[in-house]
Amino acid sequence: MPKSLPPIQNKIREHKNVYILGHRYMDADAFGGCLVASKIALACGAKPKIIIDEEYIDATVKEIYSTLKYSYASSINEFVSGNYALKEIKENDLLIIIDCQYQKLLMNDRVYKKAKYIAIIDHHRRNTEAILNFDFIYTQPSASSSVELLVEMLDYVDDDKYEITPDEATWMIMGVLVDTNNFMFHTTYRTFNVLSKLQKFGAE
Repeated sequence: MPKSLPPIQNKIREHKNVYILGHRYMDADAFGGCLVASKIALACGAKPKIIIDEEYIDATVKEIYSTLKYSYASSINEFVSGNYALKEIKENDLLIIIDCQYQKLLMNDRVYKKAKYIAIIDHHRRNTEAILNFDFIYTQPSASSSVELLVEMLDYVDDDKYEITPDEATWMIMGVLVDTNNFMFHTTYRTFNVLSKLQKFGAE
C-alpha cells in the first residue's frame, strides 16, 4: 500500500449527499468500486447514492443488481436512476466518478454536467480528453483496478461506521478478477493485500 493516500474522506465530509457514478456499460470493477465508495461515504457521515441505469450495465452487473433487488431490500435504496439523480442532485452535493475520467464514457453525463463538486477515482491513464473540472482526483495506473484503490482507502475511515457483507465483498473481488483477467495481469502485492482484506469480510 502507498505510504499515504489523498484524503478523500475530508472532501466527502464537506457534503451531506454523495452521488456515485461509473462508466457506461458498467462492469464488475466499476460496480465494485462504486460499492466501496458508498461505504467510505457512509463512514464519513454522508448519504451515498449509486447511479445505475440498467440499460447501461453489462451482463455480470445485471445479475448482481438483480440479486440486490430481490435479496437486499435495504441496500437497494442506495441505488438510483440517472434521471432521479439529475432531478435531486443539489448545488452542494458531491459527485464521485469511479473507474472513468471521460465525459463521453460516463453512464449519465447529464448528472456530471449538473454537478458542481466532482471527485474522480480511477486506475486508467489520463489523456488530453480527460475531465478537468474536478475538486479531487486520485488516479493510479499501476493499480490493478478501481476496487483496489478504493479498498485501500477503507483503512483511512472508521471501520465501525460501515458494514460490508460477504456478498458485497465477493462482488468487489469480482471487479479485481475482471480487470486482472483472473489475476494474470497487472497484479502487485497491493492487489493481494486488498484480496486478503476482502476475504476477511467473507468474500468467496
